[in-house]
Amino acid sequence: MNNKIYTSIIKTSVTLFSLVVILPSFTLLAAEPDELHFISRKTDVIDGFYMELWNARSITNSYVTPDQKLARCVRTTGSKLLVRFPRAREYAYDVNLYDCNSNAVPKTPLGKTVGTTFSKFGYKDSAIFGRLWTPDPNIGLAPAFNVNSGEEHWEIAFRVSDYFEVTKPGDYTLKIRFQIAAPVMETGTTNLTTKVIRFPIMDFPITQPEEPKTNPPAQ
Repeated sequence: MNNKIYTSIIKTSVTLFSLVVILPSFTLLAAEPDELHFISRKTDVIDGFYMELWNARSITNSYVTPDQKLARCVRTTGSKLLVRFPRAREYAYDVNLYDCNSNAVPKTPLGKTVGTTFSKFGYKDSAIFGRLWTPDPNIGLAPAFNVNSGEEHWEIAFRVSDYFEVTKPGDYTLKIRFQIAAPVMETGTTNLTTKVIRFPIMDFPITQPEEPKTNPPAQ
């Protein structure tokens, strides 16, 4: 698995309007101090596609906390293509959280519903895939851009604290699997067929910082 660290540092001299175009629903932090950080991870490439996950808001420290929203993006190594993905959390991803001792972190009631039907999602299971423009709240349609195109389409995924009961400070590892339905070239032909792609598990680092210490009141 290729879980390399991709950390981008964006100087505040860069116009923030470009980020608003990419992430129209996100509220960016004030441009203080001088550096804003985005921490991301990528899956391995499967059939010319891969997923990327990062913190939706820029941060001024070098870690992502459980209360910060994560965003996902589908990318392709080829030309731009439209892909379909499940919006319902039961199908959208399979996710678990572990502490530094590899102990599983308990899930919240909402978290227990995530990924419960992950393995049942498929092109053949849903007739909606045959009607591209029929609206369905459980199935999304998004462009997958080549990383070299300069274009990208991000969507909010979730906050770790929504799905897990993180009560102790420390370093954690979020293990997550994504899946999409995407057009893939049939072997030995020039025909495209829609295929469900389940990406390998991605490890994403999460840190719950220590509570700041307060000085006792003066006597």
